[in-house]
Amino acid sequence: MTPGTIPPPYESTLHAACQQGHENIVVELINHGVDVNSGNGTSGGDALQAASRAGQESVDDLLLRSGSNVNVHGGRYGSALQAACAGMHESIVQKLRTNGALVNVTGGKYGTALQAASRIGDLDIVRVLLDNGADVNTECGQYGNHLQAACRGGHTEIVKMLLACGANVNAQGGRYINALRAASSGGYSDMSASYSIGMLCRIFESSPFDISAAAMYCTTISKSILYLHYCHYIDQPEGVLAATPAESEY
Repeated sequence: MTPGTIPPPYESTLHAACQQGHENIVVELINHGVDVNSGNGTSGGDALQAASRAGQESVDDLLLRSGSNVNVHGGRYGSALQAACAGMHESIVQKLRTNGALVNVTGGKYGTALQAASRIGDLDIVRVLLDNGADVNTECGQYGNHLQAACRGGHTEIVKMLLACGANVNAQGGRYINALRAASSGGYSDMSASYSIGMLCRIFESSPFDISAAAMYCTTISKSILYLHYCHYIDQPEGVLAATPAESEY
């Protein structure tokens, strides 16, 4: 690479300095007139998004003091808040919220900040977002909704929290069609997949889960677990031994 060039994913010198946490360089660039909100609409987003994703809290402070717009939309993560959630940086999430970051804006890789936190598996950030008014049933992003994202990651406690806050367990759409299929598609072995899905089925028992609709899109593994829990609703998948819910162990 030619000396002085900026390698991907850096969009600009400011973007690179922010992501790497070089606060003194950021100060020099700002003092020389570089716009802290530049980069909006590019694949890497603006400087605040870069710093937030990388967990560079002191750089975030500097950018905010220098007039960075906390609600600029665009880039890979859609917003600085979603970027901070994807990076699991709770203190930055709190800081952005304090500075007016909107929790329900859509766009970027995960669609919303809550979907990012749900997929990554950060229970504390999920709680912060829900406490700050995040809509639990927003339909967007590659996973379609937050519940499906949490199921895809196997994050049982987040699934419980989303359901307790009113997440629609029957919502369909996104990459995996429904939450149960997302839970079965994590690349686990048959045994671990069965265990995870079995736990989720027990969670879903307390919700008005549309078993027939879910079964239409389930893999063999997930349909097998559904059969174990709801054998009077679904035909037994080929090759699966009959068992009652009480007999099954996950």
